[in-house]
Amino acid sequence: MKRSCLTWAVVYIVLALGLLAWFSAGVREPVSDISPPPASMPSRFWLSLGGAVIGALLALFASSMMVSAVTRLKERFHLHQASEGRRPRDGGRGVFFGRILREGPCLTAPVSGRECLLYRYRITHSESRRSTGRGPSPPDRTVTDAEGFALTPSVIQTAAGLVKLRAFVTPEFRADRFTMGEVGRNVDAYLEAATFRGVGNLEEDHRALQAILKNGDGAIRYDRGTGKIDPGVAHWIEEHIVRNGDEVCVFGKFSAAEGAIVPDPDSPTLMPTRLRKGSLEFLSRRLALSAVGYALGALGWGALAAGWAVAFPVFGPTLW
Repeated sequence: MKRSCLTWAVVYIVLALGLLAWFSAGVREPVSDISPPPASMPSRFWLSLGGAVIGALLALFASSMMVSAVTRLKERFHLHQASEGRRPRDGGRGVFFGRILREGPCLTAPVSGRECLLYRYRITHSESRRSTGRGPSPPDRTVTDAEGFALTPSVIQTAAGLVKLRAFVTPEFRADRFTMGEVGRNVDAYLEAATFRGVGNLEEDHRALQAILKNGDGAIRYDRGTGKIDPGVAHWIEEHIVRNGDEVCVFGKFSAAEGAIVPDPDSPTLMPTRLRKGSLEFLSRRLALSAVGYALGALGWGALAAGWAVAFPVFGPTLW
């Protein structure tokens, strides 16, 4: 995560410096019937710097979306390779497609009570913030009462053979949503029996994540939060589940020695292993649509950045 943020920070600085040089050479003095005194060099510099900061931000959005579009196209290509039986090199990141089958005991989803081999749940509520009496009231904040994840030892039946799943995964499919009236009994029973360790999102707690993954046998479970449910508050309940036999696509790091998808502590993102559900045709179509969406976003932000780079040297001084 730190490496990724540093990379984008460097890109932003380079873009800003490039625009600063462009604006410093191209900013014109405003013309009017009553000519104002010429802008001093410091004033010209700060004007150009302000324009560069804004323009670089627009260009950064465009660059980020274009990178995302290219990434989705690469993932789509690797998905089709995986469906033909190709595996990534040892230690490399790749795509694994096939039916997921459990090797360990069956799990019971804590919210819906359905049988599964993987689940992730989250129970939250909104909390109003106190106003300071100055300005508008601050927006409500989301409080996580409980969240958790569990995976029983499982394998993916790919065209190239079985691949073990030995990593914490982020579900990338729509969660099922429930009301407390629908699943209140299941939730109460689970919260009473579960042991909660720590608060806050696990993805942001690197030390806790490593402690969960160090077992290495494929059985993973965590529960975080207070575990306390206020009956007088409306709760937002979400649950992802993966069932035995579901078709899945997993993006992650491959270990040939273990024949498994494993955690990647050297990845620029803290949670590099992702999972999607669906057939090959469905997943391929979704990745293509996602790439198109990102590309259109990149074109839009790129057009704004280009327009800013052209217009600011002409109209920017009138704002000074």
